Formats: sequence, structure tokens, C-alpha cells
Amino acid sequence: MRPRILVVDDDLETRELIEARLLGLGYEEVVLAEDASVAMRLLVGQIFDLLMTDQEMPGMPGDAFIRCVRQEFKLTLPIIFMTSSTDCRLPEVAKDAGANAFLSKPFEQMELQKAIKRVCGGAH
Repeated sequence: MRPRILVVDDDLETRELIEARLLGLGYEEVVLAEDASVAMRLLVGQIFDLLMTDQEMPGMPGDAFIRCVRQEFKLTLPIIFMTSSTDCRLPEVAKDAGANAFLSKPFEQMELQKAIKRVCGGAH
């Protein structure tokens, strides 16, 4: 079984970079969404094995989106929280929202691989 990964980030270049890194790691089923609203529509109709979301997005920030995924959608899939912010409180914000891992952007492919293995148990 190939894991399906949903990447949510409002920046097109960042989405494409993350997709390229995931493809480089052998993940072939990567779905991209430009904001939480689009991602929520995708979560209703599809099954994903991993969610990666940015914090700073228009409409709904990543921590609020994660709370929605956990509380309203009742999904338990692993979530990696990403941000380019230097706010030292964000790792705790991510954890409190229900994220399983935290990545500071920009991150290297090896950091991404380690985070995925940590939250998904190495399955792929």
C-alpha cells in the first residue's frame, strides 16, 4: 500500500518543493491544497495517510485547521505541522492543536524523511 499524503500550503513554490521532496523519497501519491478550505473538501471525499500543513495561511491558520481535523472530522491520521516563522511558541502550539511532528521551513529532504518515519512508523 502506498501512503497518500495531503500537503496544505498557500505558497505554490513551497507546495511544489515539498511535492518534489516527497517524490524524491518515493512517495508517489501526493495531493496539494492551497488552503484549509480546499483541504477540508479533499478530506471529506478521500482517505489520506499523512497530512502536512503550514501554519500561516489565509482564511484559517494551520493550528486551527489541525483542531478542525481532529475535533470535527475526528481524523487520527498523522499530521506534520510546518512553519517558516521563528516564533519559539509554535512547536507547543502545534502539539496542543494535535500535530504529531513539527518542521521549520525550509527543511531538507532528510529532515522530512525523519519526520515522516517518526509519525508513520517508517511504513511506506
